[in-house]
Order: sequence, then C-alpha cells, then structure tokens
Amino acid sequence: LGLVYIGYTLFQEYVKDAMAKLEAISSRTLNATDIERHSRQQQEQLNRLLSKFEIINRRLRFNVKEGDDEKKIDEALTITSSSSSSKVSFDENKFFRLIDVDENGSVSYDELNAVMQLKDSEMKEFISQMNHAAAVVDDETSTNTEVSIDVFVDNFLDTLEECTSFQLLPEEAGIRWDEMAQKKEATTKDGKRMIKLNQIYDSSISDFLTDKQIRTIITNFNDILVEEEVHLSRNTEVIDVRGVRGMLVSRDVFCKHYPKVLNKVLEDKMNSNMGTIRSVSGIDIAFRNLQLAVKAGQNVSVNVVDNVTGRIQGGAMTALMGGSGAGKTSLLCALCGKAYYGEVKGDVFINGKLASIQDIASNVGFVPQDDIVYAELTVRENFLFSGKFRLPKKTPNHEIDSLAEDVMASLGLARKANSLVGDVTRRGLSGGEKK
Repeated sequence: LGLVYIGYTLFQEYVKDAMAKLEAISSRTLNATDIERHSRQQQEQLNRLLSKFEIINRRLRFNVKEGDDEKKIDEALTITSSSSSSKVSFDENKFFRLIDVDENGSVSYDELNAVMQLKDSEMKEFISQMNHAAAVVDDETSTNTEVSIDVFVDNFLDTLEECTSFQLLPEEAGIRWDEMAQKKEATTKDGKRMIKLNQIYDSSISDFLTDKQIRTIITNFNDILVEEEVHLSRNTEVIDVRGVRGMLVSRDVFCKHYPKVLNKVLEDKMNSNMGTIRSVSGIDIAFRNLQLAVKAGQNVSVNVVDNVTGRIQGGAMTALMGGSGAGKTSLLCALCGKAYYGEVKGDVFINGKLASIQDIASNVGFVPQDDIVYAELTVRENFLFSGKFRLPKKTPNHEIDSLAEDVMASLGLARKANSLVGDVTRRGLSGGEKK
C-alpha cells in the first residue's frame, strides 16, 4: 500500500507539472497569436496609408543629400514596390526622432508641418486630435502645438488615416514638371512651354509607380486635355485625331491636375493591395491520354508524347520541367494545337467540357522558344504592326496606338518603346523582354 501511495503521489505531481507546462505553452501561443494579429492589422493600416506615405517619403528626401540623413529616412520609412503591390515599413520612434529637429522630446507644429504641409487650422486640428486621442488635453492645454513621443507613437497613424486634407501640393507637382522639362528640353507651343506626357516614364515618378500606373496617369491626363480642348473649341472631332503618345501638357495644367490624378491612382493601388481574398475564375485545362505521333521513316511512327494525362489549374502558374529532349515542347505543342508535324490523339477538357485549345484561342498566348518579333523594328513598331494586322480593318490609327501603349505598360516595356528589338548581330532587348 505504501508503494501504491507513493506512486499515486508521484503521478499527481507529474500531472500537475504537465498541466503547468501546457498552460505555459498555451499562453505563449496566445501571445504569439496576438502579436501576429496586431502585426497584420498594423501592416494593413500602413497599406491603407500608402498614398500619404508616398508623399511624406518624397518630402523627406527632397532636400536630403546622400549620407547619414538618407540612411535615417530609410530606417524610419521605406516603401518597396513590385509590379503587383507595394509595402510600407514604418518605425514611429525613428520617424519621431527624424522630425524632432531640436531634439527636445516633443514635436512642434512647425517640425511636423515640414512633412505634412497642411494649412494652419488643419495642422492645429491634426495635433489636437493626437493629444485628445491620448487623453492629455484639457481646457488649459487645448491649444497645445506640441506632441510628446509617447502620444505620437500611439496615435500618429490613426490620426493620419483620419486626415482627409493631406495630399500632394501643386507646388510639388511643379517640381516634377520642372524635372521632366530639364531632363528633356520642353517644347514651346502658343507661347507656353510644354512637355510630352510620356516623359513621366523617365522621371522620378517611375521610382514608385509601375508602368501600368503611369499609363493610367497619362490616359487620365489625355481625357482631361481632350475634354478641355473640346470645351474650348466646341469641336468634337478633336477626340478622333488626338493620340496619347504625342499629347503635350503645360506646367499650369500639370500642376492643376496631377495631384488629383496621382491620388486616384495611388488609391486604386492601395485598394488592389488590400484584397485578401482573390477571386480566381481563369481557364482550367485538363488532358487525358494525350499522344503525339511523329513519322520516323516510311510506315514508321514514334510517340514522342505517349498517353500523358494532366491538368493546368485556372488562376495558377504551372511549370513544365524535364531534361533536354524529354518532350516538354512537344507536349505543349500537342496541347495547344501547334504540332503540325505529327498526329495528335487524346482528349482535352476546357473548364470540364470536352473541347480544343483553338476554341479559346482569343484567350491564350503561345510564346515559342525562337523569337518571332521583327529585329529591325522598335518595340512600339512591332506592336503597331501586329495591331494593324490583327484588329478589324476599320480600327482607327489612334485606337491602335492607344492599345499598343496599354500593352507595353502592362508588360513593363514602356521605357523600351523606342528601342530596337535587335538580334544576335544588333544589340537590343534581352531574351526575356523579347518573349
């Protein structure tokens, strides 16, 4: 009985110890989950503030030379962009120390407004909102024009998100126009200096916008300019004869419309980044017992693709891998109806229905291994040439031109529009750019 009692006691101690360890693990897991959730929520808020941080970032860097100051900005605020999305990295403490010029532990009205550049009443309201949110404002301090580091760190992002009057200033738009006019000498028309809209591709604006977003800015400007010209001339025919590529814009017009156009593009960019669930329809392709027989002599044929079954799921990227001569290209050619050199057998299903790739030819692009673009033409000329052959005969030239610009922007080739495609004897695009 004594041994049983001792064993039972030890077992109870073991159970207590195990339960304590489980509780500790559970607590750590909950804390980790809370931290992860908070981090995700903060990143979502930063992404919602992308357009505002783009402006703050440019203002911080405008008068800064390379060196320690630029490194401090990188540590406080960084915006990384890819073709599909952007990410904001923001450290409230380091940002506070960056704008706290006199290093007294609080940010004054003037110090904060150096990057905010709001009207007096708006800036006072901005600081007041931060202090009210931290419950540090009473009747005696309701006119505070300073914010402590604790108040700033806890409330700057929320206050910035609520601020509706923060946007790019016309003066800053003028700086962008001057930059483009200086890089490529402006044209004079009707006594006014003008620049071509497509110069935006080669400006500092392209540092944080994709070609497609710049294309949207140019298109919006084109619509504004055409509308203004129609309004002034009362001539609706101007819409049919004006092309986007050669559209000119003066400094006054650019300063007037650019902040609004840019803000819309950045908001669209932010909204696309915020989509957590992407609806994928796409085209689902499945194939069963696919064969490709190639003649290897008189009355002799060889199956280079032999009873292959598989699926290419809609909305996904599928890689076909294998050694040299394994039949990768043959499989693709058989699947896409490009294997004219042999006999293809088997079933192909498009979205579950027995069909052929030719049935959806308008939705499929086949890029062969060998280049099929014209080396003697520029990128734009290749697209225009293709458009004039593929589009309906009555398609107007300015529409073909606009479509070519859209495609180049979507492919990230807008900056190479006037570059020769080239080949092995003439330097031009890279292999990937040609494909």
